[in-house]
Amino acid sequence: MRKFLFTSTPHQGQFSRFVHRHSLSLTLAAVLGTSFLQAESPEEENTIGRRLESSPQASTFIQLLKDTDNSKNLLFDPNQTLTVFVPTNAAFEKLDDETKKALFAPGNKHWRERVLAYHAVHGARVDRYILGKIGLVENGVGQYLRVGEGENDSLTIDDVAINETDFICSNGVVHFIDDVLDPVEPDLFETLEADGRFGIFSQLLKRSGLTKLLQNRHKNYTVFAPTDEAFATLPKGTIDRLMAPENLDLLNEVILAHIVDGIQTVSKVPGLSPLGTEGIDVRNQYRQELTFQKRGDLLTIDGVEMTETDRVARNGIYHVISRPISAKRQSLITTLEDEGNYGIFLDLLSQAGLLDLLGQFGDQTTVFAPVDEAFTSDENKELLEKLREDDSKEILRGLLFRHLIDGRIPLTNAIAFQRFDTNLKARVDVLREGDKRWVQGVEIVETDLLARNGIAHGIRGLIPATMELPDSDQDTVSYLSFVEETLIKGSELVDRLEIEKATDYYAARGYEFLARYGDTLNSRNEINASKFLSELKGRNQAYEFALTAWRQRNGFRNLQRELEKVRRTEFDRRMMLPLQNAQAMATPVAP
Repeated sequence: MRKFLFTSTPHQGQFSRFVHRHSLSLTLAAVLGTSFLQAESPEEENTIGRRLESSPQASTFIQLLKDTDNSKNLLFDPNQTLTVFVPTNAAFEKLDDETKKALFAPGNKHWRERVLAYHAVHGARVDRYILGKIGLVENGVGQYLRVGEGENDSLTIDDVAINETDFICSNGVVHFIDDVLDPVEPDLFETLEADGRFGIFSQLLKRSGLTKLLQNRHKNYTVFAPTDEAFATLPKGTIDRLMAPENLDLLNEVILAHIVDGIQTVSKVPGLSPLGTEGIDVRNQYRQELTFQKRGDLLTIDGVEMTETDRVARNGIYHVISRPISAKRQSLITTLEDEGNYGIFLDLLSQAGLLDLLGQFGDQTTVFAPVDEAFTSDENKELLEKLREDDSKEILRGLLFRHLIDGRIPLTNAIAFQRFDTNLKARVDVLREGDKRWVQGVEIVETDLLARNGIAHGIRGLIPATMELPDSDQDTVSYLSFVEETLIKGSELVDRLEIEKATDYYAARGYEFLARYGDTLNSRNEINASKFLSELKGRNQAYEFALTAWRQRNGFRNLQRELEKVRRTEFDRRMMLPLQNAQAMATPVAP
């Protein structure tokens, strides 16, 4: 039996205000008043509240609602969209007498409202199909409920069995559960300290003075928490050095490297983009990227294995990791030296007088660094000899500048198409297809080598020196050709029932269209393509691929219609031009 802890806390008033701000108001009259029993429409008659009133197994839940002020919009408003996990009467009977007495006590109304709001999800109809695809769902008090698998293909919510799903109502859906959910009260620091596996991390948090960060109940955080066993992987004496008074700054950097603002989940969550989502990079409190990768069952963050994920506390979540994350304090030079396969590139940078660009901490730089084999290959061996000559500095600097871009550009979870300008102001395109990535057709073999002053990516060859011709495809015909080709190929994928591939294809084409044409189309024709292509979700964000693919397709279709209007206008203008010229020639010129 699930143990429900009733706790009287000084935060009850705060929770009441929080719930009130989310407008969960229901008067007692709305529940019981005879003047409201006759619904004005089928929608009102079939709201969650009205249908539960006629459900024998939900009478205790409805009885609790009678003495609250904050549930009208929650259950009886047909304009709301809700998912409610309703404890059955039998679930309430499992509570001990003291808890039941406290839950129904008139003086505990604020706590009762919090308990009820804890069982509801706002703004989403999460049916059983979607529940089976997600790991967490946000409830009415801004916390997260864990979705899990039970016995015989059943589901659980916060480890409580869901015994009946998809009780469909006009304003949402109800799932009946076997126990009353117990609101999570401990904050992240209290949760980690009480767990027992994070003694060293808790001790370092206290020493750093950063416990208040994880005790802040007004914000959500994600913590990548190393266990005591994880710290045992560090060299002997490391913990003592971190605890020394003179190393407080270093200790703070280590702690901040493990903390991220907001909720960063591994599993899918309605309204959130999970770790690894294309185009979304996660930065820790130390302001460095944390690279998430999934390879089969192996999950890593910054190369460190994640052994347990999506654990919930009151003000966020935490993931358990097998080794501490290091704050990257070294320069790009040191980072590439430590990798050991970029010696020729570094030597050439030094010869060209450009090595200092990778050693300065005032600027951020992205480096596409050719591996040594790129220079020693048969294709480039003669070029390398030429570059090493004393009088080759102009050629050498030109080649090297093609591999440098201002700013930090992480690529592990890159979108399918991106366009950048190098330090030569030459355009480079970065493409991604699955696990493969290329820059100007050169394969990227290693991504996101992080340094304090930038990011390096290893590439198998040299970025070619070809100067691209001026864009000849920046006209309405080329825009339409691109969109029409996308619609045809996407439709073919859907016709073959390759729905997930269609979703990925539409997303990739959308990113490419925006990168190639978006700015020009907006400046020339005042068409904001991103408005039409707003559904660029890939498989990491989609729950129903067919629905996502159709939305993506419709975005391209609407953009096509808008472009066709422009083409017709341009055609009419061209047709009118000879007539205007003839009229101008026929008009006599005044003496």
